[in-house]
Amino acid sequence: MGGVGKRLFGDDLFRKVFANTAKLGSSKILGGLFSLIALVCTTHGLSAGAFGVLTLISSYALSVTAFGSFQSWQVVLHYGAVPWKDGQRGRVVNTIRFAFGLDLTAGLVSMAVAMAALLLFGHKLGVRAEHRHLALLYCTLIPGMASSTSLGVLRLLDRVGMLARQKMVGPVLQAVLCAIAMVLKGNLASFVIAWYVARLVSQIWMWVCTWRALKEVGLSAALRPSLLGAGRRMPAGTWSFTWMSSINVLIYSAWQPVSNLMVGSVLGNAAAGVYGLALKLLSAVRSPARMLEKNYYPEIVRLDPRTQRPWAILARFCGISALVGVGGMLLVYVGGQPLISLLGHRYGQSATVLKWMAPSVLFFLFPLPLDSILFTSGRAASLMVIEGSSALIYLLLVILLGHFWGLNGVGLAYTVGRGILALMVVSLSLYVFWHRDRIIPPHERRKQKRAPERGEVKRAVSTP
Repeated sequence: MGGVGKRLFGDDLFRKVFANTAKLGSSKILGGLFSLIALVCTTHGLSAGAFGVLTLISSYALSVTAFGSFQSWQVVLHYGAVPWKDGQRGRVVNTIRFAFGLDLTAGLVSMAVAMAALLLFGHKLGVRAEHRHLALLYCTLIPGMASSTSLGVLRLLDRVGMLARQKMVGPVLQAVLCAIAMVLKGNLASFVIAWYVARLVSQIWMWVCTWRALKEVGLSAALRPSLLGAGRRMPAGTWSFTWMSSINVLIYSAWQPVSNLMVGSVLGNAAAGVYGLALKLLSAVRSPARMLEKNYYPEIVRLDPRTQRPWAILARFCGISALVGVGGMLLVYVGGQPLISLLGHRYGQSATVLKWMAPSVLFFLFPLPLDSILFTSGRAASLMVIEGSSALIYLLLVILLGHFWGLNGVGLAYTVGRGILALMVVSLSLYVFWHRDRIIPPHERRKQKRAPERGEVKRAVSTP
C-alpha cells in the first residue's frame, strides 16, 4: 500500500488535484448534509403529490436550461488555459468575453422560450393552471443556471477556496428556509420560494466571486460580454467546438430532468417524485468522484493529448473512480433503505427503485475522467453521437419497461442506458489513444484573421 501511495501522490499534478479536492471536500460534504436536511424538511412538509409538483417545476427549469445553454466553461478552459499559462492575457480576456456573451444570449432566450411554452402548453407539460405562476417564477432562474463562465473562470484561475465557500451558500440557505416552511406548515408555494431564493442567492454569490477573482489578476475587462466581436477574434473551429460540446453535455445533463418529466407524464406526479428522489440520492453517492473530476479537468486540458502523460494520469483516475463506483453501489444496496426511511413512509418505493439503479453508479463513474481528454482531442462530435444514441435507447427503455414494470422498469432502464454509454465512451477513448499522433488541440488550430485588441497592442509595445 505504501508503494502504491508513493507512486500515486509522488506526481505533482496528483498532489495538487487531491489537495484541491480536500479543500472542496469538507464544504461539499457539509453542503450535502444541508441539502439532505432541506430534502427531509420538504418531503415532511408536503404531500407526495405536492412534492411531485415541486419536482416537476424544478425539472422543467433544469430541462430548459440543459437544452438552451452553452458549455461556456469548456470554452474558457480549452481556449484560455494554455494562453493563460503562456502569459497571453489578451487572448484570455477575449475568450472570457466571448463566453460571457454566450451565457447572456442563451440565458435570456431560454428564459423567454420557457415562459412562452408554459403559457401556451403548460397543461400538456404537466404543469396545471394553479401552479403556473410558481413555474413562471422559477423560470427567472434560468439565465443564472445557464451561465457557466464564472465556473470556468474560477477553475482557470485556480480559486478553489472561493468555489468551496460558494458550494455552501445554496444548501445552507435552502435548509434554513425549508425548515422554516415546515415548522410554519407552509404550502407548496412556500417551499417553491425557499428553493428559489436559495438558488438565486447562490448564483449571485458565484458572480461576486468571479468579479473578485478577475479583479485580483487585473482582468476586469473580461467582465464585458461580447458575442460577435469577441467571436471573430477566436481561433478557427471555436463555434464548432462550442456547439458540439454544448450539445453533448446538453444530452448528458438532460438525462435526469427529462426522465423526471417522462416518468411524471407516464406514471403520474407521485411517481415522478419517487423517481426524482432516487436520482437525487444517486447523485449524492456519485459526488466524491464528481468533485475529483472538477479538479483534474483544468489540469488535463493544460497537457498535450499527443503524449502519454495525460492518458496515464486519466487511467489512474479511472481506477479511482471505479473504486468509488463499487463503494457507492454497495452503499446504495446496504444503506438505501435506512436513508429513504428518514424521508417518510410515502417514499418507501424509492428504496426498491434504488436497488435497480445501483449498478449505474459504477457505469457512470468509471469512464467519467475520459471526457476531458476526448474534448481536448477534438472528439466532441463523436461524444455527441454517443450521448445521443445512449439517451435515445434509455428513453425508449423508460417507455417500454415503465409500461410493463412501473418504476422498477424505469430504474432498470436507467442502469442499462448508463452501461451502454460507458461501453461506447471507453471504446472511443481506446481508439483515440492509439491514433493520438493525429490530434490537433483547440488552441493550436489555425487562427482566424483578426485585428489585435487595444490591450494586446499596448503590451506588445511595452514588452522589452
